[in-house]
Amino acid sequence: WNARTIFSISNNTAGEMLAEIAMRHRNIILGRTQETATRNLRQLASFMSEHRETVGWIPPRGGVTAFPWLISGENSRAFCQAAAEQGILLAPGDCWDAPAHFRLGFAAITDRFPDALNRLGEFVGSWSAANVTKA
Repeated sequence: WNARTIFSISNNTAGEMLAEIAMRHRNIILGRTQETATRNLRQLASFMSEHRETVGWIPPRGGVTAFPWLISGENSRAFCQAAAEQGILLAPGDCWDAPAHFRLGFAAITDRFPDALNRLGEFVGSWSAANVTKA
């Protein structure tokens, strides 16, 4: 353990070289990510507006993840597990001590993001309808 602590203070040489190359080309690397995230965030904002009866959110001011919540206030774990069964990956908020919330990434490849939102919209609609019939 002590040896690992000493040796892990510095990155390995190959990792340092790759990091330096990435930093020299950061405008290209980060530019594409920024463009994709900006475009997808606009689409996500529209999606959230359409589904505001079921999910709430505050648009992120940076990064590539959002942290919406279920308006019902219920724990999102079952919601996220049911979404995963439909091939939609969301992280439940109880991982961050915010049970009604869930984490949603929006830096996916731009041309496939609208399809992902359509699938998520169908899921949110079915989740909302299932909860209405239970009540």
